[in-house]
Amino acid sequence: VGDNYAFDKDTLAIGSFHAMSKGIITVASGGNRGPSPGQACNIAPWIFTVAASSTDRKFVTKVVTGDGKTIVGTSINVV
Repeated sequence: VGDNYAFDKDTLAIGSFHAMSKGIITVASGGNRGPSPGQACNIAPWIFTVAASSTDRKFVTKVVTGDGKTIVGTSINVV
């Protein structure tokens, strides 16, 4: 799926392949080029690629304290 990628020209892919062949796992960042599809880097199948994301949504959360005060905030965890 997607375009062909020249792993033989990617120095990280080459080095991590040699590490993998010796039983060493290589972990690399997924990149930070934007939200468009295909923007990830370090995509060789033998590299453990790790990334983070954010959300443009806010989940309003209310907390009622022991004295009856309500505190309104935002949270990512909806319980």
